Amino acid sequence: MSGRVVDGSVLTCDNFELARDDLCPRSLSRRTLGDKSGHLRTGNPEVDEAPYTEDLDLARVTTQEELAALLQTVYLRADRPSLRTLEARTRHDETPLSKTAVSEMLRGVRFPRKAVMATFLRACRVRDDQMALWLYAWDRLAVREHGPAQRAIVQLTSRTATSERSARPPGEDADLQIERLRDQINQRDAVIDQLHRKLAFDRPQAERQQGFADAAHPRAVHSPVARRRELGVLLRALREENRLTIKQVAEHLMCSPNKVRGMETNFRSGTLRDVRDLCDLYGVTDVERDRMMTLAREGKQKGWWQSYDLAYATYAGLEAEAVVISGFNLSVIHGLLQTADYARAGHEGAVPRLEPDQIEMQIEAKLTRQRILMQDNPPRLTAILDEAALHRMVGGRRVMTAQLAKILEMSALPNVVVRVLPYELGSHPAVESNFTILELPSPTPGVVYVEGLIGSVYLDRAADLTRYQQIFDVLKSIALSPKETADMIAKLIAVHKIA
Repeated sequence: MSGRVVDGSVLTCDNFELARDDLCPRSLSRRTLGDKSGHLRTGNPEVDEAPYTEDLDLARVTTQEELAALLQTVYLRADRPSLRTLEARTRHDETPLSKTAVSEMLRGVRFPRKAVMATFLRACRVRDDQMALWLYAWDRLAVREHGPAQRAIVQLTSRTATSERSARPPGEDADLQIERLRDQINQRDAVIDQLHRKLAFDRPQAERQQGFADAAHPRAVHSPVARRRELGVLLRALREENRLTIKQVAEHLMCSPNKVRGMETNFRSGTLRDVRDLCDLYGVTDVERDRMMTLAREGKQKGWWQSYDLAYATYAGLEAEAVVISGFNLSVIHGLLQTADYARAGHEGAVPRLEPDQIEMQIEAKLTRQRILMQDNPPRLTAILDEAALHRMVGGRRVMTAQLAKILEMSALPNVVVRVLPYELGSHPAVESNFTILELPSPTPGVVYVEGLIGSVYLDRAADLTRYQQIFDVLKSIALSPKETADMIAKLIAVHKIA
């Protein structure tokens, strides 16, 4: 029997078997990276008693094959534990190893998930102080090896659909399909993380702090609801700056104090003449006057959503102008992420139930709302979903499979982040609530929109905004990361397709 010597023993395809896996010694003939002096080793990885990775030059890893070769070195230095042993060692870890994942990783067949590689290294007793070097090498290689995020999404939706439909042996386990979905998601995530970081720098806070004359990035269509609120904020600020009371302003306009209060709240009861008279009273500059008259005219326009007879028309108008949208949903998917079929199933289960034509109008309005995420200068959406929303079978398996796939597709956008609160977290600050925080262009204050069976509530007091923002920050701190969320959703998609 032919073979070769590694550390005094002969390796062959027969005695290199790993718990009946097909890892063959020919993978060991790949080049492995050498010591820190820069020399490359060829042939068999040298086995010594030195720490597992201190002599391996991880900074020189440039290909998937080279990473696999170094992982083989670690595997050999760990006395070649069987894959069954590795499974047992990691059974209670957050990312337990599977024979398929380890076999393909060591042979260089598939780029490993970051969590899988880290679990494998720990199972091989790699020291924690060396782990950061491996993870950094993975990050660098992930960006080098894989293309744009959109291509990863196409691979996820097309390749997996094709492979799922192909004939499989009756005894084949679902783990292989799940692993492949996970791999494709994580290949995409490295690119998405960089896009999110880039967005954080390219979209500075100053860009959203617009004053009277700052319109560096205007949108093609302005929301009349948001314009009325902005005008109301300016009118109140000018009144307080001039140290006038509501009663004094009402006497000047020869109207009731309630009308002045209404104008400062959302300007629903004001007119262009009122704005002109108030500008004279407050002694504003020409620039300020032009800005306020423009706000008054735009506030009187008709928004696209008004033709749909929406119960949440005010929210739709504010959402259209928001620069940041932060939403938490307890049992349903956020409206900006829903598919038409998912939304339809939700309406069909509502009480009282709308007429079919009304339902279709509601769905059309919801899909129209979603366009803001793809427009020029889009808002940033962070959607946190309770895990229950992913498991609730709205519309059946086919509808939920498409809905979960859409969440992954939307999360590939650089301005969209989706995260999940897993069941095991137990209670949390928003366990009985659904809410969305809308941050609007300055000087318009933000709004918290709280939904419930008794109706919807709009909160705009500073104390309410601070409280809900603190709650949302806590939810972000305990939710799964975007990568972990994508991994969970990919697994659910695979389960639905197999069932």
